[in-house]
Amino acid sequence: MKQITILTFLFALIHFLSCDDPIMIDDPLGFEPGFTAVNEFPGWTPDGTQIVFLHHGKKQIEDVIGIDYELVGLWIMDKDGSNQRKLLDGKVYNAHFSSDGNWLVFESGGQIYKAPFEGDSVVVSETLQLTQEGRNFFPSISQDGQWIAYTNNDCGSQIVPLPENSCGIKIIKSNGTDDRLVGLFGLNPSWHQNGKNIIGYVSAGPSTPWNKFVRYNPFDTTKPDTLNAVAGNDNRYPRYSPDGLKIVFASLVPGERFSVYTMNTDGTGIRRLTDGSQPSWSPDGSEIVFIRPPVNIKIVGLETIWIMDSNGTNIRQLTFGPE
Repeated sequence: MKQITILTFLFALIHFLSCDDPIMIDDPLGFEPGFTAVNEFPGWTPDGTQIVFLHHGKKQIEDVIGIDYELVGLWIMDKDGSNQRKLLDGKVYNAHFSSDGNWLVFESGGQIYKAPFEGDSVVVSETLQLTQEGRNFFPSISQDGQWIAYTNNDCGSQIVPLPENSCGIKIIKSNGTDDRLVGLFGLNPSWHQNGKNIIGYVSAGPSTPWNKFVRYNPFDTTKPDTLNAVAGNDNRYPRYSPDGLKIVFASLVPGERFSVYTMNTDGTGIRRLTDGSQPSWSPDGSEIVFIRPPVNIKIVGLETIWIMDSNGTNIRQLTFGPE
């Protein structure tokens, strides 16, 4: 197992340093620490029958884990794990469909894109690049399809000053106009069904090793409110339930691995469901798709797609990878 872990790291490092691939892997502000998963960032089609996800191309090559670049891309499958096929080539992160299913947004190379979806295919020739500058991740579409929230990670440095209108949660109209900053330092935004509330997560402070959730009204300049989620944990990936009454999220106990939790939108009723991360509600709220490693294996980098009922029962694995 140690040999596989070291070689997995080398594959990831070589891929990260490749001048032919501009995608940022394991960004320190936006992604979990560790190696790239087998599959990650699952999301749903609006009818709840299919799941899209990023396949990093990991496969068993003789006695080690390698990368088959023919497999790398955005994939789709039925929600029982059958009929898996590739939609787009390359590192395509965080794909989300509009509520009518006619188009989807995704991130690639640190920029946000929009593309039509017709029949069962992405119309690649009509892809629109929505963002042009900075480092942009985690797109989320409002229920009415008019706005896309996302994270801009262009936060400057001790040498380079903070760029104007950057470093936090931003919104942009789905036609690529009216790009505006909503809140500083926010990550991984999710729209409430009412279209007037966005939740994300921020660091609780430079000396505090955990994140709290922050909620913004993107069309109001009033001060945002915060939710501490699981105190003392690293809390990430908040997602409003379709009825707007609950939040699913991932939370990490220091030294352990992420678990999937739910809570009420006021921060009460916190409940741990299972090991896992990057959770996403089904459109009817009855199921949650997420990623996690094989059972009883704590090595980061072997996560695949799993699904469960929204109460944490009926857990089953949908995709499989080298173990």
